[in-house]
Amino acid sequence: MDEPTVHQELREFSLMQSDCKDGSENFFTKLRIQLIALYKKYKPRLGTTEVRSMKKMFQHIARDMSNIYKVTISADKVENKWKVLERTYKKVNDNNNKTGRGRKIFDFEDDFDEIFEKKRVLHQVFSFQAIQ
Repeated sequence: MDEPTVHQELREFSLMQSDCKDGSENFFTKLRIQLIALYKKYKPRLGTTEVRSMKKMFQHIARDMSNIYKVTISADKVENKWKVLERTYKKVNDNNNKTGRGRKIFDFEDDFDEIFEKKRVLHQVFSFQAIQ
């Protein structure tokens, strides 16, 4: 089987993009939603024989997304998109936790809150105990 050329991939991608627009969500929002859903699916399996590393997890996600959307999506692209989403979430979270700042909105905040609920770096809890 021959590898598709870049022009073929771009043409398929643009056709998919025009087919997937339905007014409420554009194509790229659907890709982000799918990425978050697949991350939630594979994250608990991290460290098992099926998904030994983050790199392997992003390869699984890229494979699944490629199968769903019938377009080649590389693991590097998936990993980079995840890092951008994570960075944006952290910036918005930090901004909203500071006083005197205008509130920013992150579209996928609820999903990321669920994913990062156990990370102490993002959600630090301080308690003060009386010394007796």
